Amino acid sequence: MKTCMTLILATATLYLSSAAKSGADKRCDNPEPMTPFDVDKFFKDAWYITHYKFGADTGSNNDKYCTKILQKIENDNIKEVFSIDNTTTEAYSYYLSFSKKSSFDTTYGKYTAKHIQVDKVGKELEEHSITVTYLDTDYDSYSVVYVCGEIMENLFSLYAVQSRSQTLNQDVETKVKSALNGVNLKLDKLSSIKDFGCKYDDSTLNALLSKSFTHETK
Repeated sequence: MKTCMTLILATATLYLSSAAKSGADKRCDNPEPMTPFDVDKFFKDAWYITHYKFGADTGSNNDKYCTKILQKIENDNIKEVFSIDNTTTEAYSYYLSFSKKSSFDTTYGKYTAKHIQVDKVGKELEEHSITVTYLDTDYDSYSVVYVCGEIMENLFSLYAVQSRSQTLNQDVETKVKSALNGVNLKLDKLSSIKDFGCKYDDSTLNALLSKSFTHETK
């Protein structure tokens, strides 16, 4: 399965499987990031991707993906762990994302992270960088994110809605719709995981979050 999502993010993400355009056609969107952005409030606990849409330059299949992201800050290190369940093929994939709090402009919700695909026990399989832009979040309920990067010489891009719970709280839908409207997207036009039958691999997620990696000390 070709890499397509990670943010998840996860990721992250949703951080999934893709084939994409190359050469001059490779181009990330440049949405306006949220300002200010509080790193400590955001990078903790769990996020679930509830809705997503691949960018025009990202070729994707019709498989259905469920993504859960665990995050933590330890000293100067920001670590994110993504578990992606392809409910069509019943296969899981896992990703790690590393960035530095000290290099993060806390007034600006945009950053670049080292993104690594790993196996179930944490063996590194593939590494690349991604640019993550947070359009909006209230830190406690929802976030709207854009992820873009070059993966295996292909452009991967994704807009996603994330929730602290497995379903998006209806009380924040107006805010989510407003953020999506700013990038000409409609919530009901995004893929929703509502009927995907998502199953999250919490044991592996927690093990990978606890496991030490050399990237956390660099």
